[in-house]
Amino acid sequence: MRHMFSQNIRAIFTIVLAAMLLSSCASFREFMGFDTEAQLKFNISSAVNPDTNGRPSPIVINLLFLKDNRQFEQEDLISLLSNASERLGKDVIDTVRLKEFIPGEERIETFKLSNDTAYIGILAEYVQYQDAEAKLILPIEAHTTNKYFVNINKLSMSEKH
Repeated sequence: MRHMFSQNIRAIFTIVLAAMLLSSCASFREFMGFDTEAQLKFNISSAVNPDTNGRPSPIVINLLFLKDNRQFEQEDLISLLSNASERLGKDVIDTVRLKEFIPGEERIETFKLSNDTAYIGILAEYVQYQDAEAKLILPIEAHTTNKYFVNINKLSMSEKH
């Protein structure tokens, strides 16, 4: 009799535990680290963003969290900086303007992303934007932490996954 009571308690406990896990699936995923995140380590060149006299200058970086990258790739920098939401429409999930970077700075920025985020578009506001490669796209994998090293060079950007 006691053995049967013990088995019933275990069965009830298992059912309750399963129900709790199913009802809190999002919380469980978060606890297990299955959210979509991006960790971007920015390395800023000491020669970044030269002004008209060639002196390094602070630079502003804008991030666009995107569902798709095709329209982003086709648009020019000025159009995206002036009105990304209008130019990219439903592809834009969110935008972030980061605090200005100074030459030689290193900084890590971490973002919790929507599971719809498939790309992060990066726009660098170079003084000499006509001569710069000021756009970069980073693919995002859902339900994981996407780690990138982003190098902001004199007049260009590059990434390493």
